Order: sequence, then C-alpha cells, then structure tokens
Amino acid sequence: MQLPTDRPLILAHRGARTQAPENTLAAFRLAFEQGADGIELDVRLAADGEVVVFHDETLQRITGIPGRVNRRTLAELKSLDAGAHFSPEFRGERIPTLREVFSSLDGRLVYDIELTDYLDLFGPLAERVVRLVREFRLEERVVITSFNPAALRAVRRIAPEFVCGLIAFSGWKGALQRSLIGRMLSRQMIVPHHSDVDRAYLLRERRRQRKVITWTVNSPEEVRRLAEW
Repeated sequence: MQLPTDRPLILAHRGARTQAPENTLAAFRLAFEQGADGIELDVRLAADGEVVVFHDETLQRITGIPGRVNRRTLAELKSLDAGAHFSPEFRGERIPTLREVFSSLDGRLVYDIELTDYLDLFGPLAERVVRLVREFRLEERVVITSFNPAALRAVRRIAPEFVCGLIAFSGWKGALQRSLIGRMLSRQMIVPHHSDVDRAYLLRERRRQRKVITWTVNSPEEVRRLAEW
C-alpha cells in the first residue's frame, strides 16, 4: 500500500461525526469536503450476510430501536433511521452498506475498515470485506484494523497483500498486545491508543518501517503534538 510519507494522514473517525451522524454517507462525504485524507469506519454483518457500516452491536443508541444488528436483514436495517438521533436535519439518513460507501465516495480516499463483529470471532466478515475491496480495486487504499486477532489472521490468510493493523488497548494491556501479537499480525501497521504514543515510540516504529495509526485523537493540542513528532 502506497501512502504519503511526508506528512501525517488525517482519518476521520466514523466520518465527520461531530457534524453529521456517525458511520453514514453524510458523515463520510462531509469529512472528504473538509479535507480528510480518509475515513475510519466500522463494519459488521446483517442477518442475511450483507456487510453494513455500523459500530455498535445493538441498534438502540443510533436508531432508538432495540435488538442486535446481526439479527436484522439488510431490508430491515434499511427501514431504520440512522440520522434523526443526531439532528432533525439528518432525519431519514440510512445505515449504509460497505458496497454503497465504496460506490458513493471518492476513490482517492483512504479507508480504515475496522472489523467490529466481535461476538462472531471466526465468522465470514473478513472474507466478505476482502471480496468487496477487491471488487472495487481498492487494495491500495484500504487498511484493515481490529481488536480481534482472529479476524486479522483471517484477512492475512486469504489476502496476504492487504495491510492489517492490530488495535491495541491503552496501558499495560496494550503493551502486551503490541509485543505478543502485534509483531505477528501487524508487520506493516500498528494501531496504539494515543496515550501510549510518544516521540521515542514513533522513532522505534519508524526503524521497524511500520506505520502508526493512533486512536482516537479528539484534542487539537494532541493532534498538534502527534503531528510534530
């Protein structure tokens, strides 16, 4: 994967989520308009196997409807409102599929796709995401990330050319993950919590020729400090 190396990349977490409902086409388009290099988005499977863009295991927080995402078909999910909870302006915004995201957005964007189907550790999500990325020929614009080592291992098995990154927890747990699992599954990229990153850490990763995506940086001061390093 060829990414710019002369400056930090800006990846909008779930899109421009403070100004539009998260993980929707509206949030992704706005992030691109605002100058983001790419977007981070979360994927999981609907009951009929479609890859949908949605963070939570359950629908309640975003749609106001109880129940799990993986218990609803795509048609049922499409009947729900994913924007009204954010603002009346976005009433009628729908839960997108990953296919719709790829079809609707600029091909120059970088996509950080988090595999979030954590209750189904060995399910078919990784395979179906890989299939869609290949269909749209976005291999050079996509990184696959997850807290789930099994999901990353599945991606590496079926698509060894893909760039994968282990998302690590903060503190000592994250340090263990990065040392024990990260070197095996994240040879090209690692995703530490921003609180565990300092100048020395970034220098070590640079010597390893491993790119770093920090999560999730919302403070302007922290953005400036990380960008300077």
